[in-house]
Amino acid sequence: MSSLKHKSREKGSGNRGVLGQLLLTLVAFLGLQVLIRYAGSVRGPVVEMLGSWGIAGQEARFVGSLVATVLMAAVVALYIKVSRTRLMADARGSWKRALGEYAKGVVVSLVMIGAIVALSYLGGGVRYVGLGRVNAVEFAAVMLIGVVNVREELLFRGWMMSQMKGYMSVWGAVVASSLLFGLSHAFNPNVTALALVNLSLLGAFWALCMLRSRSLWTVMAMHTFWNFAQSKIVGMAVSGSGHNSSSLVKFEGVGGGLWGTGAFGLEGNLATTIVIATALIVVVAADRKKRMIR
Repeated sequence: MSSLKHKSREKGSGNRGVLGQLLLTLVAFLGLQVLIRYAGSVRGPVVEMLGSWGIAGQEARFVGSLVATVLMAAVVALYIKVSRTRLMADARGSWKRALGEYAKGVVVSLVMIGAIVALSYLGGGVRYVGLGRVNAVEFAAVMLIGVVNVREELLFRGWMMSQMKGYMSVWGAVVASSLLFGLSHAFNPNVTALALVNLSLLGAFWALCMLRSRSLWTVMAMHTFWNFAQSKIVGMAVSGSGHNSSSLVKFEGVGGGLWGTGAFGLEGNLATTIVIATALIVVVAADRKKRMIR
Protein backbone atom coordinates (compact mmCIF):
# COMPACT_ATOMS: atom_id res chain seq x y z
CA MET A 1 0.00 0.00 0.00
CA SER A 2 2.86 2.37 0.87
CA SER A 3 4.49 1.60 -2.48
CA LEU A 4 1.28 2.46 -4.33
CA LYS A 5 1.01 5.80 -2.51
CA HIS A 6 4.64 6.59 -3.35
CA LYS A 7 4.06 5.87 -7.05
CA SER A 8 0.91 7.99 -6.99
CA ARG A 9 2.85 10.93 -5.51
CA GLU A 10 5.56 10.53 -8.17
CA LYS A 11 2.98 10.51 -10.94
CA GLY A 12 1.30 13.64 -9.57
CA SER A 13 4.67 15.39 -9.26
CA GLY A 14 5.50 14.44 -12.86
CA ASN A 15 2.19 15.84 -14.10
CA ARG A 16 2.80 19.09 -12.23
CA GLY A 17 6.27 19.24 -13.77
CA VAL A 18 4.88 18.87 -17.28
CA LEU A 19 2.18 21.47 -16.64
CA GLY A 20 4.75 23.84 -15.17
CA GLN A 21 7.06 23.45 -18.16
CA LEU A 22 4.14 23.90 -20.54
CA LEU A 23 3.14 27.08 -18.72
CA LEU A 24 6.70 28.44 -18.97
CA THR A 25 6.72 27.65 -22.69
CA LEU A 26 3.41 29.48 -23.14
CA VAL A 27 4.71 32.51 -21.23
CA ALA A 28 7.86 32.56 -23.39
CA PHE A 29 5.72 32.19 -26.51
CA LEU A 30 3.50 35.13 -25.55
CA GLY A 31 6.58 37.22 -24.77
CA LEU A 32 8.03 36.39 -28.17
CA GLN A 33 4.75 37.33 -29.83
CA VAL A 34 4.94 40.78 -28.22
CA LEU A 35 8.54 41.25 -29.39
CA ILE A 36 7.66 40.01 -32.88
CA ARG A 37 4.74 42.43 -33.12
CA TYR A 38 6.99 45.27 -31.95
CA ALA A 39 9.61 44.37 -34.57
CA GLY A 40 6.91 44.25 -37.24
CA SER A 41 5.72 47.75 -36.30
CA VAL A 42 8.83 49.27 -37.94
CA ARG A 43 7.19 48.83 -41.35
CA GLY A 44 5.22 52.08 -41.06
CA PRO A 45 8.15 54.27 -39.98
CA VAL A 46 10.37 52.78 -42.71
CA VAL A 47 7.74 53.55 -45.37
CA GLU A 48 7.40 57.11 -44.03
CA MET A 49 11.17 57.60 -44.00
CA LEU A 50 11.45 56.39 -47.59
CA GLY A 51 8.63 58.72 -48.54
CA SER A 52 10.61 61.66 -47.16
CA TRP A 53 13.45 60.58 -49.44
CA GLY A 54 11.20 60.58 -52.49
CA ILE A 55 10.64 56.82 -52.58
CA ALA A 56 6.95 55.98 -52.31
CA GLY A 57 4.26 53.60 -53.49
CA GLN A 58 4.88 49.93 -54.07
CA GLU A 59 8.65 50.17 -53.73
CA ALA A 60 8.44 51.81 -50.29
CA ARG A 61 5.87 49.30 -49.05
CA PHE A 62 8.03 46.43 -50.27
CA VAL A 63 11.16 47.71 -48.51
CA GLY A 64 9.17 48.39 -45.32
CA SER A 65 7.72 44.87 -45.35
CA LEU A 66 11.11 43.33 -46.05
CA VAL A 67 12.79 45.18 -43.17
CA ALA A 68 9.96 44.24 -40.77
CA THR A 69 10.04 40.61 -41.91
CA VAL A 70 13.80 40.29 -41.41
CA LEU A 71 13.58 41.88 -37.96
CA MET A 72 10.75 39.55 -36.88
CA ALA A 73 12.69 36.48 -37.97
CA ALA A 74 15.81 37.84 -36.24
CA VAL A 75 13.91 38.18 -32.95
CA VAL A 76 13.02 34.47 -32.97
CA ALA A 77 16.50 33.39 -34.13
CA LEU A 78 18.15 35.50 -31.42
CA TYR A 79 15.91 34.05 -28.72
CA ILE A 80 16.74 30.52 -29.86
CA LYS A 81 20.43 31.43 -29.65
CA VAL A 82 20.21 33.11 -26.24
CA SER A 83 18.05 30.36 -24.72
CA ARG A 84 20.45 27.74 -26.12
CA THR A 85 17.57 25.73 -27.51
CA ARG A 86 18.74 22.58 -29.24
CA LEU A 87 16.51 22.36 -32.27
CA MET A 88 15.10 19.02 -33.44
CA ALA A 89 15.84 20.20 -36.98
CA ASP A 90 17.62 23.23 -38.34
CA ALA A 91 18.38 25.14 -41.52
CA ARG A 92 22.03 24.18 -41.69
CA GLY A 93 23.66 21.54 -43.86
CA SER A 94 25.01 21.47 -47.40
CA TRP A 95 23.47 23.69 -50.07
CA LYS A 96 22.73 20.59 -52.14
CA ARG A 97 20.63 19.04 -49.39
CA ALA A 98 19.00 22.38 -48.55
CA LEU A 99 17.94 22.93 -52.15
CA GLY A 100 16.65 19.36 -52.38
CA GLU A 101 14.53 19.73 -49.24
CA TYR A 102 13.31 23.14 -50.36
CA ALA A 103 12.28 21.76 -53.75
CA LYS A 104 10.31 18.97 -52.07
CA GLY A 105 8.46 21.50 -49.95
CA VAL A 106 7.61 23.62 -53.00
CA VAL A 107 6.16 20.66 -54.90
CA VAL A 108 4.11 19.40 -51.95
CA SER A 109 2.47 22.78 -51.29
CA LEU A 110 1.72 23.45 -54.97
CA VAL A 111 0.11 20.01 -55.33
CA MET A 112 -1.95 20.49 -52.15
CA ILE A 113 -3.22 23.95 -53.14
CA GLY A 114 -4.04 22.62 -56.61
CA ALA A 115 -6.05 19.78 -55.08
CA ILE A 116 -7.86 22.15 -52.74
CA VAL A 117 -8.83 24.50 -55.58
CA ALA A 118 -10.04 21.54 -57.67
CA LEU A 119 -12.17 20.13 -54.84
CA SER A 120 -13.51 23.57 -53.97
CA TYR A 121 -14.48 24.11 -57.61
CA LEU A 122 -16.24 20.74 -57.81
CA GLY A 123 -18.01 21.43 -54.52
CA GLY A 124 -19.20 24.82 -55.71
CA GLY A 125 -17.09 26.75 -53.22
CA VAL A 126 -15.07 28.71 -55.80
CA ARG A 127 -15.51 29.77 -59.39
CA TYR A 128 -12.96 30.49 -62.09
CA VAL A 129 -12.95 34.15 -63.10
CA GLY A 130 -10.24 34.16 -65.75
CA LEU A 131 -6.60 34.98 -66.30
CA GLY A 132 -5.10 37.36 -63.82
CA ARG A 133 -2.96 40.45 -64.18
CA VAL A 134 0.70 39.69 -63.49
CA ASN A 135 2.83 42.38 -61.88
CA ALA A 136 6.45 41.20 -62.06
CA VAL A 137 7.66 43.57 -59.32
CA GLU A 138 4.91 42.50 -56.95
CA PHE A 139 5.55 38.82 -57.71
CA ALA A 140 9.26 39.20 -56.96
CA ALA A 141 8.54 41.18 -53.79
CA VAL A 142 6.08 38.65 -52.40
CA MET A 143 8.46 35.80 -53.20
CA LEU A 144 11.43 37.47 -51.52
CA ILE A 145 9.43 38.37 -48.42
CA GLY A 146 8.06 34.82 -48.31
CA VAL A 147 11.53 33.29 -48.46
CA VAL A 148 12.83 35.37 -45.56
CA ASN A 149 9.60 35.11 -43.59
CA VAL A 150 10.78 32.06 -41.68
CA ARG A 151 9.79 33.25 -38.22
CA GLU A 152 6.71 31.02 -37.88
CA GLU A 153 8.72 27.92 -38.76
CA LEU A 154 11.55 28.91 -36.42
CA LEU A 155 8.96 29.64 -33.74
CA PHE A 156 6.62 26.65 -34.03
CA ARG A 157 8.46 23.81 -35.79
CA GLY A 158 11.85 24.99 -34.55
CA TRP A 159 11.84 26.42 -31.02
CA MET A 160 8.44 25.37 -29.65
CA MET A 161 8.55 21.71 -30.66
CA SER A 162 12.12 21.42 -29.39
CA GLN A 163 11.08 22.92 -26.05
CA MET A 164 8.07 20.66 -25.66
CA LYS A 165 10.01 17.55 -26.65
CA GLY A 166 11.98 18.00 -23.41
CA TYR A 167 8.98 17.18 -21.22
CA MET A 168 6.47 15.31 -23.39
CA SER A 169 6.37 12.75 -26.20
CA VAL A 170 7.06 13.69 -29.81
CA TRP A 171 3.39 13.23 -30.66
CA GLY A 172 2.39 15.38 -27.70
CA ALA A 173 4.74 18.11 -28.95
CA VAL A 174 3.24 17.83 -32.45
CA VAL A 175 -0.32 18.17 -31.15
CA ALA A 176 0.39 20.98 -28.68
CA SER A 177 2.50 23.12 -31.03
CA SER A 178 0.01 22.62 -33.87
CA LEU A 179 -2.95 23.69 -31.74
CA LEU A 180 -1.05 26.83 -30.74
CA PHE A 181 -0.18 27.44 -34.40
CA GLY A 182 -3.86 27.27 -35.30
CA LEU A 183 -4.91 29.47 -32.38
CA SER A 184 -2.28 32.07 -33.26
CA HIS A 185 -4.53 32.94 -36.23
CA ALA A 186 -7.61 33.39 -34.03
CA PHE A 187 -7.59 37.18 -34.40
CA ASN A 188 -7.08 37.21 -38.17
CA PRO A 189 -9.80 39.03 -40.15
CA ASN A 190 -12.87 36.92 -41.04
CA VAL A 191 -11.59 33.83 -39.20
CA THR A 192 -13.93 30.85 -38.68
CA ALA A 193 -13.86 27.77 -36.46
CA LEU A 194 -13.21 25.52 -39.48
CA ALA A 195 -10.29 27.73 -40.52
CA LEU A 196 -8.68 27.29 -37.09
CA VAL A 197 -9.16 23.51 -37.32
CA ASN A 198 -7.59 23.47 -40.79
CA LEU A 199 -4.62 25.58 -39.71
CA SER A 200 -4.04 23.32 -36.71
CA LEU A 201 -4.10 20.26 -39.00
CA LEU A 202 -1.74 22.06 -41.37
CA GLY A 203 0.63 22.78 -38.48
CA ALA A 204 0.59 19.07 -37.58
CA PHE A 205 1.33 18.09 -41.18
CA TRP A 206 4.26 20.48 -41.38
CA ALA A 207 5.55 19.26 -38.01
CA LEU A 208 5.54 15.63 -39.17
CA CYS A 209 7.26 16.58 -42.43
CA MET A 210 9.93 18.40 -40.43
CA LEU A 211 10.46 15.37 -38.20
CA ARG A 212 10.82 13.08 -41.20
CA SER A 213 13.26 15.33 -43.05
CA ARG A 214 15.01 16.74 -39.95
CA SER A 215 15.30 19.96 -41.92
CA LEU A 216 13.56 23.29 -41.51
CA TRP A 217 14.16 23.98 -45.20
CA THR A 218 11.34 21.57 -46.08
CA VAL A 219 8.69 23.31 -43.99
CA MET A 220 9.98 26.79 -44.80
CA ALA A 221 9.36 26.03 -48.48
CA MET A 222 5.98 24.47 -47.72
CA HIS A 223 4.89 27.53 -45.76
CA THR A 224 6.20 30.04 -48.30
CA PHE A 225 4.63 28.39 -51.32
CA TRP A 226 1.41 27.53 -49.49
CA ASN A 227 0.86 31.27 -49.09
CA PHE A 228 2.33 32.20 -52.48
CA ALA A 229 0.16 29.72 -54.41
CA GLN A 230 -3.02 31.01 -52.78
CA SER A 231 -2.26 34.68 -53.33
CA LYS A 232 -0.18 34.91 -56.50
CA ILE A 233 -1.17 31.82 -58.47
CA VAL A 234 -4.93 31.49 -57.85
CA GLY A 235 -5.55 35.02 -56.56
CA MET A 236 -7.34 34.28 -53.31
CA ALA A 237 -7.07 35.57 -49.75
CA VAL A 238 -4.47 34.05 -47.44
CA SER A 239 -5.66 33.57 -43.86
CA GLY A 240 -8.13 36.42 -44.20
CA SER A 241 -5.60 38.79 -45.80
CA GLY A 242 -8.09 40.05 -48.40
CA HIS A 243 -8.16 40.57 -52.17
CA ASN A 244 -5.06 40.02 -54.31
CA SER A 245 -4.73 42.35 -57.29
CA SER A 246 -1.96 40.44 -59.09
CA SER A 247 -2.05 36.70 -59.80
CA LEU A 248 -1.62 34.23 -62.66
CA VAL A 249 -5.29 33.24 -62.66
CA LYS A 250 -8.28 34.42 -60.66
CA PHE A 251 -10.67 32.37 -58.56
CA GLU A 252 -13.22 33.76 -56.16
CA GLY A 253 -15.31 32.33 -53.35
CA VAL A 254 -18.93 31.42 -54.02
CA GLY A 255 -21.60 31.09 -51.36
CA GLY A 256 -21.19 29.89 -47.80
CA GLY A 257 -21.44 26.57 -46.00
CA LEU A 258 -18.64 24.06 -45.55
CA TRP A 259 -17.53 24.21 -49.20
CA GLY A 260 -17.55 28.01 -49.38
CA THR A 261 -14.27 29.83 -48.79
CA GLY A 262 -15.77 32.96 -47.32
CA ALA A 263 -13.62 36.05 -46.81
CA PHE A 264 -10.92 34.03 -45.04
CA GLY A 265 -9.91 32.20 -48.21
CA LEU A 266 -9.21 28.59 -49.13
CA GLU A 267 -8.03 27.69 -45.62
CA GLY A 268 -11.59 28.09 -44.34
CA ASN A 269 -13.43 25.37 -46.26
CA LEU A 270 -14.04 21.62 -46.21
CA ALA A 271 -11.86 20.93 -49.27
CA THR A 272 -8.83 22.08 -47.28
CA THR A 273 -9.79 19.79 -44.39
CA ILE A 274 -9.99 16.80 -46.73
CA VAL A 275 -6.68 17.51 -48.48
CA ILE A 276 -4.69 18.17 -45.29
CA ALA A 277 -6.23 15.17 -43.49
CA THR A 278 -5.32 12.97 -46.46
CA ALA A 279 -1.75 14.33 -46.42
CA LEU A 280 -1.50 13.58 -42.70
CA ILE A 281 -2.68 10.01 -43.21
CA VAL A 282 -0.14 9.51 -46.01
CA VAL A 283 2.75 10.79 -43.87
CA VAL A 284 1.79 8.69 -40.83
CA ALA A 285 1.25 5.57 -42.97
CA ALA A 286 4.59 6.06 -44.73
CA ASP A 287 6.35 6.46 -41.40
CA ARG A 288 5.14 3.09 -40.11
CA LYS A 289 7.87 1.46 -42.21
CA LYS A 290 10.87 3.73 -41.61
CA ARG A 291 9.98 5.08 -38.15
CA MET A 292 11.59 8.45 -38.81
CA ILE A 293 9.15 10.41 -36.63
CA ARG A 294 10.76 10.26 -33.18
